[in-house]
Amino acid sequence: MRPVLRALLEGVIDYAGLFPPAKLPLEEALAAFQSLGDESRWMVDRFVCPSNKLADANLWLRESGDRNKPIPVTVVGTAIEHGHGAAESFRRDLSRIDTVDLLEPVAYEVKLPLGHDLHDLRSSLRALVKSGMVDAFEHIYLEIPWTKELEEVMHEIASDVEGVGFKGRTGGTEAAAFPSVESVAEFIYHAASLECPFKFTAGLHEPLRYEDTDLGVMRHGFMNVALASALALTQDLNRREIEELLSLTDPAAITILDDAIEVTDFSLSGEDVDTFWQWFGGFGSCSVQEPVDGLKRLGYWNA
Repeated sequence: MRPVLRALLEGVIDYAGLFPPAKLPLEEALAAFQSLGDESRWMVDRFVCPSNKLADANLWLRESGDRNKPIPVTVVGTAIEHGHGAAESFRRDLSRIDTVDLLEPVAYEVKLPLGHDLHDLRSSLRALVKSGMVDAFEHIYLEIPWTKELEEVMHEIASDVEGVGFKGRTGGTEAAAFPSVESVAEFIYHAASLECPFKFTAGLHEPLRYEDTDLGVMRHGFMNVALASALALTQDLNRREIEELLSLTDPAAITILDDAIEVTDFSLSGEDVDTFWQWFGGFGSCSVQEPVDGLKRLGYWNA
């Protein structure tokens, strides 16, 4: 694989084997993460674990005898349904995190409510800051729904809590879970404009956008998302240009060179990729093999 493509994809996956559609038992998901071979390990960063399974995961690691090095974890907090319940939820998640020693909680992700006049959101943000969660993690990503208030919500969060990032859900087990190209483009555009960290989760199993005939929906591609995000961050793309990159389905539209990736009218350099990784948090996937197989099938693996 060419160096610039490897740099773009190195550590891009947070392994989410506990979540649908794989939905593996905890022991199997941890074993799968621990047994990743050299072929795919370089693409994987952290193990994704709900806060209520941290103690069980820690116990499994202790009983398995694998204590050489704590495994890096993205903790998924309890979804906040109402702002008034956020403080207790954050305290509970922090207390669970404090009980583990064979896991290294690096990132925290939580789904926030979006109430009338942003009241619940603001309440949740105040509780997040007071809880100490911002100081406890290297990265925090707040998942917000795909609504017409997306721009307002992102600007509200960015102005209220410095350093937190955004998480966009790009798929699921039902067609309704897949956002439009326009929505994903708007998300990337505002995250890049605000210079806030951001990441994605769900549905990104293939490199390029393609039709899922079983669900009757177009699935987003992880290379579409990565390239659109990298170019938006480094070359000041407008929304139409981001949409164009997210819509690509032909592998021939992307040329991998030794020191650059050329796509449509743009060229992404190694320096651009370095800048990209200052802000991008990767994507959650319940499969590592499917992205690897997709890269091989489209000819990118040996490009």
